[in-house]
Amino acid sequence: MGCSSGWAEVQSDIDLDKRGVNLTVASEGTNTFAALGAECEAKSDAPCTLFVPARLLQGGWNDLPLQTKRRTDDPVSVRFYVGEALFSADCDVSASRLSPDPGELLYDVNCRFAEGFSGELDGVPMPGGKGTVAASRCLGDVETLEVELDRPLLRGEVPLDVVNESGGRMRHPLAVAVPAPVVQVSLDDWASPWFEKELPLRLRAEPGAKLFVNGTQIEAGDGMSVTVPVALERGMNRVRVEARRPGHAPAVHDLEVEARHPDTPLLVDQVFDGVHRTDAENLRLTGRTHPKAKLYLNGRLVDHRRGRFDVETYLEEGKNEIQLLAVVERRKGLESRPLSRWDAEVIREAVIDPRLVGAAVGESTGGRGEEVALEVVATDPWDHIDGFVRFPMRIVEIVESPSLDGSCSALIEGTACTLRAAGNVMVGWGVQRAWTCVGDEVPVVVEYDECLGAEEGDDVQVEGVVVGALGGRFRGITVDRPRLTADRVEALPRSELVPRASWPKPLPSLLAKGTR
Repeated sequence: MGCSSGWAEVQSDIDLDKRGVNLTVASEGTNTFAALGAECEAKSDAPCTLFVPARLLQGGWNDLPLQTKRRTDDPVSVRFYVGEALFSADCDVSASRLSPDPGELLYDVNCRFAEGFSGELDGVPMPGGKGTVAASRCLGDVETLEVELDRPLLRGEVPLDVVNESGGRMRHPLAVAVPAPVVQVSLDDWASPWFEKELPLRLRAEPGAKLFVNGTQIEAGDGMSVTVPVALERGMNRVRVEARRPGHAPAVHDLEVEARHPDTPLLVDQVFDGVHRTDAENLRLTGRTHPKAKLYLNGRLVDHRRGRFDVETYLEEGKNEIQLLAVVERRKGLESRPLSRWDAEVIREAVIDPRLVGAAVGESTGGRGEEVALEVVATDPWDHIDGFVRFPMRIVEIVESPSLDGSCSALIEGTACTLRAAGNVMVGWGVQRAWTCVGDEVPVVVEYDECLGAEEGDDVQVEGVVVGALGGRFRGITVDRPRLTADRVEALPRSELVPRASWPKPLPSLLAKGTR
């Protein structure tokens, strides 16, 4: 045995520039130290340094004994940590096939390693630093992976191991993110924003998903529809429907539901600021009401689809009172519900005959009982039963029914003018008194217990009492017409203007000027 060189100690220093470890050895006496093929000689007054390249080390903690030429007081060894800085790799990762299913997605990995290093993808060597790995090996168990609502991504790591020529290795994961498939949910029955004390919400989600309404899980079979009763407070309510599935981004629907119980909701899309003027013959109205409401337009029952309506009404020249009524019939065990009413005044621009000179509007005289304007009766006949009216009327059709006892009755259908203009009109050589309707021409049905001997086109003055409304078609349009029982019907002189083609030949211009 040789003589001892005394004590010896080692200090380690990671040298990133040389990509290895410097081992500095100090000794009491002269001695030669060696490790992994490198050696140096230390003297009592001059420490020596060994450089061990990273390609010969282990990743993580290394316990490295030093070999000595001469015996030392104690064995010489050093412990140091080798991290990712020495087991590094410069890699590019790209998706080679995009699919909503992480199990079908592949990643192409291309890495550049330091000399003496190579890589393995999921335990498979990477020739030339290239390899391919399935995304399912990067993301772990997607069935139990939770996905954040505001970041619908599945986050994972490519399992890359950096290996050196001595068998040392270190895991060098590469971060990746996959767009999370969004679980699907449909609201099969969500048509109207108005409900009473409960919203019957029908839902359906894809198989494997769990349904939640306002945070409460709903028991439902896979892929089956389920109706969820949601309690509502009067006013605006917010309802959140959510479908969740492990490994997927949830689907969220935020609903705003207005509860208006016990009122009957009625909302018209069109906005009329005051009196609405138009030259169109028809007025279209769209909007929403209660799904189970009956909807009346000027007394005529109209259809709607689960509360949504799109209706049209004919406009007479002049003023038109438009009214919508929504009524939900009272059902057993439910509180009564007041009807909702929407009114608008629409004026279809009337064309007044320019030949009328000094026209004046005629006013009706008073009569018995409460006298009601005809245009009001036309839009609200059920609210004016027993109301007394007086108006001029032009006959469209008259049916007279004589009986065996000598009596006779008449059923008169025609148009009643709510406002007339009258004046002196020059027709050919003469002047005639004529009138034209500048108000509403409302279709009416009059029952009278006498026969008039009148015919279509005649003008009559009618006084009578409102007894209701009569439905039917008038001039091709389905309308509800006011129905009256007449106390008095008086034939008026024919006042219709003579057509221009029937006028006598006019005077020469000079003579015509002299007669004015």
